[in-house]
Amino acid sequence: MRSLTPLELIKPNKLTSTPIKLIILACSILINTTLLSSCSERAAQEQENEKDSTANTEASNIDFQAANARLWVAGDKAFNTNIAAVEQLTQNINAFLNTPSAKTLTNAQQQWLKSTLQYQESMVFLQLAEAAPKTLPSLEQLRFRLGAFPIQPGFLDAFGNYKHAGLINDIGFPLSKESLTHQHGLTSSEDIALGFYAMEFMLFGINEDAREPSEYLKIETLTSAQRDIGYESPKELPQNRRRRLLSLQADTALQDTHLLKSIWAQQTKKRWSKLSAEQQLASMRTTRTSTTELVTREIETLMGITNNEALDSEVTKAPHPTILRSLKSQDQATFFYNNIKSLTATTAFFSNQQEVQAQLDVATDVLQILQQDSNGDETSALWKQAHTALNKLAQTL
Repeated sequence: MRSLTPLELIKPNKLTSTPIKLIILACSILINTTLLSSCSERAAQEQENEKDSTANTEASNIDFQAANARLWVAGDKAFNTNIAAVEQLTQNINAFLNTPSAKTLTNAQQQWLKSTLQYQESMVFLQLAEAAPKTLPSLEQLRFRLGAFPIQPGFLDAFGNYKHAGLINDIGFPLSKESLTHQHGLTSSEDIALGFYAMEFMLFGINEDAREPSEYLKIETLTSAQRDIGYESPKELPQNRRRRLLSLQADTALQDTHLLKSIWAQQTKKRWSKLSAEQQLASMRTTRTSTTELVTREIETLMGITNNEALDSEVTKAPHPTILRSLKSQDQATFFYNNIKSLTATTAFFSNQQEVQAQLDVATDVLQILQQDSNGDETSALWKQAHTALNKLAQTL
């Protein structure tokens, strides 16, 4: 006689109560769910194993000793050049604060541009910190302090209809390196107090509110009108607080670029060397992709502006400042060229190194042409070529 299965033993009949039916249904659902979950987990594990196998195969085709040696040399060179550029920027800002004039302001603005363009050569090394923030926390912290964007202009100073906005007009906020470092990105990633793009706003202003030398005149005594408003000391006046803030921003940027070089050469190199070949490869893959995607998005923004698409006339949040700034096409091309050129230091981490280098060469060649004098339809066509080249580069990564 055949023995009955557990489900047959409790097979419902006409006398079976509703609760028993619900229990049977629940058991059936539980069994099916368990089977599906098990299958999903098995499939996910197989995919993970396949990824690991692919990574191991790719890693076996890479000379990591040579790749890392090339990476460190290129990083050292980029960070050394950063220091020289920011040293000159600090000198120009100090000269402007000592003698505020149209000429000294222009000199400071021009050196800001040179320093910011130079900073882009560090892009791939700093993106490496973003790809592995737990491994390289100090490098990531400095990346955010020097190059954080977008910024909220009103967090720093008045602009547009916001006549009393920002730290400049908050006389209860003490201006010091410590307070600015603490406040930088504290409540929002766009509440930026330090770095190149915070300095840009302080040097250039925004939209129609272009900076004037008079905004930085040193005032040593209060007028009766100022006392009536409530000022108790000349230090509280916007002009003097603006001078203080810009000076602190420049000094902090110089200190941070020196610190960046030191951390790169010592702490970063030591921590990176402890990663396995597969971990280095995974971090480098993320770095390459994020760098290329970032530049591609910025060029798309630039192409939109070039094509005269409507822009908000009263911007409260600046996207990438150098994109919206009225730069010459040559300077914009240099900005992107330096970004992409920095990827050359990482090509030794590619198993398809020659293919990647070929696509890099195409992109940088177009950007080099754009750095020369060009205009009109020719410039527009070249930007489209650069965008296409970057998309193809992304596909090879």
